[in-house]
Amino acid sequence: MAAPAPPGLFDAHCHLQLPRLLPHAAGAVAAARAAGVVRAAVCGCSRGDWGEVEKLATAFPEFVAPQFGVHPWWAAEHEGPGAAAAAEGWVERLEAFLRRHPSAGVGECGLDKAKKKEIPMDVQVSVLRPQLELARELARPVSLHCVGAHGTLLEELARAFGPGGHGPGLVLHSYCGSADMIVPFARLNCFFSFSASFLRVPKHATALRAAPRERLLLETDSPDQLPPGLCGVSAGSR
Repeated sequence: MAAPAPPGLFDAHCHLQLPRLLPHAAGAVAAARAAGVVRAAVCGCSRGDWGEVEKLATAFPEFVAPQFGVHPWWAAEHEGPGAAAAAEGWVERLEAFLRRHPSAGVGECGLDKAKKKEIPMDVQVSVLRPQLELARELARPVSLHCVGAHGTLLEELARAFGPGGHGPGLVLHSYCGSADMIVPFARLNCFFSFSASFLRVPKHATALRAAPRERLLLETDSPDQLPPGLCGVSAGSR
């Protein structure tokens, strides 16, 4: 009797909707499937690309798991003194996308201390909070970006979901926090997703080893964070 086929792989975080990759989306999906990836979380970054994420989910319904959210790098376009008038009502628009797609998650959202000079942390927090509130109200998973602000993010997650955490789950994308933070985040029902960065950053490898296997996820963060040695490698992380 033949052995059962191994389960397919899930890419916990990618950005097929970005202009660099979108024209090649069909080829990327075909290549991923050939490599054993059966589904991928495609994460929006701002109100400007939610429509593209939606189109991809329609074109590849069995492959694309859509996520709609505002990345902290784009937070100032949505809230604060520099926000464009077109951003008014972005929370309501986000809710509309989520309700149209009952299985969609919230994200990519989060905090990035490395960007605090360009985008003040209070603006980032003001954009994060309503997204967490929608995730709680609609019972959706959340894809989280965090750089240098893991303590603050932990406080915001506890504030939004209480000490028991968020039932549908919280994904810390391309986790770059310390191994010591794994336990308090796990108590809030966080999962830890790792990109190829753990191959070149010792701290990330240490955290990877500390993450409970049942809370461990893998991602490409495509088109960023490719493994070392691949053509077009990017040091950026969305």
